Amino acid sequence: MKKRHLRTGMKVSEFDSSPMADLAFLLLIFFIVTSSFLLKQGIFMSLPSTKGGISVPASRLLKIKPLVQNYEVEGMVLTDQELKAQMQQKLKQNPDFIAVIFMPRKLKYQRLMDTLSIAKEVGVKKISIQDLKP
Repeated sequence: MKKRHLRTGMKVSEFDSSPMADLAFLLLIFFIVTSSFLLKQGIFMSLPSTKGGISVPASRLLKIKPLVQNYEVEGMVLTDQELKAQMQQKLKQNPDFIAVIFMPRKLKYQRLMDTLSIAKEVGVKKISIQDLKP
């Protein structure tokens, strides 16, 4: 802070704000640079192209439809444990099977996450998610 005397004898104080502006710009640059290093986390999915299709035999598929409480698998209503046992049995028969999840639009996404966590726990490597239109 500088003090200056006027001709009338009064003292006038001045505040130098340039160091404050320098500090503000340094902080701005710091936050811009550090925020670019934050990585967004999520689920990696490789989506198929629209050009070609793959024909898969029905023996390699396990069709799962999550319900409000249970799961519908090939016409049967199964609980979490029964679905897990069904996936383990299918995995023993064919280690390269595909779990096809038919997700209704009105159902909560938590049911999809429940189905995916069971598939991960069993060790299913290939999963297809289909949308059931109303």
